[in-house]
Amino acid sequence: MLRDNTTRAKNAIIMLWISFAFLFIFLISDIFELYVIREFLVDEIDDELFARAELSDVFSGIVGILWLVIFIIMSILFLMWFRRAYYNLHQLKNNLSYTDGWAVGSWFIPFANWVLPYRIMKEIYDSTRNLFIQRGDIQPKLPTNFVTIWWTISIISSVVNYFVFRASMLDDPTIEMSYTTSIINVIGTLLLIISFFLCIKVVKDYAKVEPLLSNLQKDETNTNNL
Repeated sequence: MLRDNTTRAKNAIIMLWISFAFLFIFLISDIFELYVIREFLVDEIDDELFARAELSDVFSGIVGILWLVIFIIMSILFLMWFRRAYYNLHQLKNNLSYTDGWAVGSWFIPFANWVLPYRIMKEIYDSTRNLFIQRGDIQPKLPTNFVTIWWTISIISSVVNYFVFRASMLDDPTIEMSYTTSIINVIGTLLLIISFFLCIKVVKDYAKVEPLLSNLQKDETNTNNL
């Protein structure tokens, strides 16, 4: 029996949009930090510059804490939708590659989480489209190329942000190193913004088609009753 996933999709999309919008505040924080570090390279160091640096640190800290809260909420809502979508697909199609529990668990396994969530999302898209084709219905618009682009940019963003995190852990980095790291950090945030925008599209595209799956289940039930 299919379970309604409309509300979960709406909640996930709303929170993804909120996260997407907040990332621009994150970007402003990153650019401000880059500007301050650059001043240490080209300008005379004085108390005013140190004050701006302290302001940048405080602003970055506040933004970081708020982002952590938003990200956790967004992740929970997204995973609730993702698992339900895979669960519903299991009700209509046998022999899927994973159980619906893996739609959540796959995100928390090191290294495997670089591949498995993408494979599950792609399988959701491909299998749903095939279900409609097999029943002679019009093929829904579920282009997997956006799934692939979204995931590729997400992985690149993760690698970039991991590099920034590791660089931030160095003891006594030079101003030049901090400046380079800050530039890479801005690039990572830009990639994350693109990734979230594509993720919104991926969820929205499937959310438009998913309610139609109930019609497929009704048709199958009616056929079995004949």
